[in-house]
Amino acid sequence: MAFRFKRRESIAVGFARLVAEQIEAAVEALEKSPNGGVHEARKCIKRFRALLRLFRRALPDGTFDQENDVLRAVARHLSSVRDAQVRIAVFDSLVKGLKTPGIATARRHLCSAFEAAAMRGGQPGPPWRATITALRAVGARLPGLKPDSGWSVLGRGLKATYRRARRAHAAARAD
Repeated sequence: MAFRFKRRESIAVGFARLVAEQIEAAVEALEKSPNGGVHEARKCIKRFRALLRLFRRALPDGTFDQENDVLRAVARHLSSVRDAQVRIAVFDSLVKGLKTPGIATARRHLCSAFEAAAMRGGQPGPPWRATITALRAVGARLPGLKPDSGWSVLGRGLKATYRRARRAHAAARAD
């Protein structure tokens, strides 16, 4: 599934479709591969937040801030889980073939940290239940765009995004 609007699709329909696709892709990644799906789920959330940013002005007042905050919190949680996964992978690659005492204990400690990160902020039961619930709740709360929402709605978001990028580029070049 490509993250783009279809040619003969209205902006409102495209927005709703893209939101639903990103939510379901993130949920599917976490459900199919609880350990390996974290990275894919984080990418879906990044695309979802970018979509909200583009349509910020077409959403009712406060909607963008509220939903962006929820998605940021979910992404932050997944980030800590991903960091714990990477620590285990790096540890495994560094100690490969070593017979040093204490390696198994150190790895168990890293695995415990991973499990704690996966459950942090979660509910009892499957580790991703709270994350999946939060993602689906954002999708359910997002109001549909007005049927007359045309490309001008998207254009305002693109202009704002481009303006921020230009300023960031200028600041980076100045350093």
